[in-house]
Amino acid sequence: MGARSNPFSACFVKPGAIPWLARAGAPSLDSLASTVLASSGLLNDTPCTVEIVGPHGVGKTTLLIHLAAHFERHCGLSTLLVRGSKFSPRWFVHLVRRPDVLLVDESARLPLSARLLLRAFPPSRFVIRAVHIASPQARVLARLEPTPELIVALADHVSPGSQLSERLRRERKLSDNPRAALFEMYDAVERMSTVRQSSRSLMS
Repeated sequence: MGARSNPFSACFVKPGAIPWLARAGAPSLDSLASTVLASSGLLNDTPCTVEIVGPHGVGKTTLLIHLAAHFERHCGLSTLLVRGSKFSPRWFVHLVRRPDVLLVDESARLPLSARLLLRAFPPSRFVIRAVHIASPQARVLARLEPTPELIVALADHVSPGSQLSERLRRERKLSDNPRAALFEMYDAVERMSTVRQSSRSLMS
């Protein structure tokens, strides 16, 4: 089975590719955006910092990507998403325009030059950071936890009706971490495809 024919391939499940699954027990984009706007100092133009807290692979980057799109489409706010592992000096052009919303992913991996640049040109409204541990000076917008319900919701969205996640969990072959679980479901689909191809070869 080719990578693009496997529904759990990275091109289909990379951060942002899957819709934000509020039905898995997480807050909706509307409620998160409303919380930010209510506490962001929009009336006095004072930037405010809030954080999305959670372990690796739980959906922090996906939430940042969808929040950025939500603010632009539904709130009329300009946004800039910065990732620590992919920071580029070209973002300077966007920073000097002072976007309304600055979303920072992988902040611990930002080089010193990037940190200085972000301090020199803060956003006009607020900052949303994705972190593993909450900062004392920032308000927590959402705490994301890896749950079985989230993994089932992800699997059902990627491969509706397959019940793959439930079968792997019964066989104790599925991690509790959503990102790792998606990789494991990719491997399971590949194995099943190989078995089917072998069976067809034997029958032909």
